[in-house]
Amino acid sequence: MKQLLVVFGMFCFCPATDAQDFKKKWGFGIQLTDRTLGFSFRYTLSPASAVQAVAAPFKTTSSDHLGTFRYYGLRYTCKIPADVDYALRIEPYIMASAGWLNYEPAKPDNSLLRMSSSITTTTSAKTLPVFCTGAGLEWWMGKLVSLSAELDYGRLRVNGGEADYAFMGAAGLHVFLK
Repeated sequence: MKQLLVVFGMFCFCPATDAQDFKKKWGFGIQLTDRTLGFSFRYTLSPASAVQAVAAPFKTTSSDHLGTFRYYGLRYTCKIPADVDYALRIEPYIMASAGWLNYEPAKPDNSLLRMSSSITTTTSAKTLPVFCTGAGLEWWMGKLVSLSAELDYGRLRVNGGEADYAFMGAAGLHVFLK
């Protein structure tokens, strides 16, 4: 319920802009969240808000080192746009995301499991729903390239075969089309 209130608040308090001065843009790039690195497709709805799809199809080792996961999700960002369009501008933002982690436990022949005979894997492959919220800064390098860095909190790590709550860092690099 708290996450729903955060997203509702983001929609209500995002600054309004003049639609005649703004052109919608597509952005393509990479997104790093915690340890997952993936492809990102971003669509700016207004100068103050954007939606983003992230696909991290590469296997990432879980925080307990007993398995791997892949991440797929959607993000919504609401920022305070800079009034002046200068060469290097910084815009603060808040975000909310939701998605899925495809978790695969480590195989019994994995060298990490052989080193510790007390560890047994009884979990099976599964898809875990995950979400997080956070705040960050987006640096615009010209009009078409942006670099973002943020601090998030949510259920996006895997520990013991289950999604776990934690603070994590994230960063993104996007190039926008005219």
